[in-house]
Amino acid sequence: MYSNKFMEHFLRPKNNGKLEDFDFYGKAVHSVDSDEIVIYIKLEGKIIKKVGYQIKGCPRAIAASSAFSTLIKGKSMEEALNISERDIRKELEFYDEKFTCISIPVEAFKKAVEASKNE
Repeated sequence: MYSNKFMEHFLRPKNNGKLEDFDFYGKAVHSVDSDEIVIYIKLEGKIIKKVGYQIKGCPRAIAASSAFSTLIKGKSMEEALNISERDIRKELEFYDEKFTCISIPVEAFKKAVEASKNE
């Protein structure tokens, strides 16, 4: 059911953990199954230098958070805002759309961006 790329992100999540030195963060909770993520962003100029996250959730939410963190690292905020759930599914080679928890890191990132605008 799960691809090798999916399993790699689930079993060895990238960028997992809270950043001690972050510029802003966002939190999202999945309304259906209560997966929860807090994503931390550290910028260098306008580029995302570091990404960290803390997740409590299912294997799909964990793998999606890991994949999303690798996709946005090194990108500008504007570029990262264009990364979608579809991009995460492609990265994970996981196309079963009945699992909507894949979107949780995208939601948290959007909230982090909103928080950065309020500072």
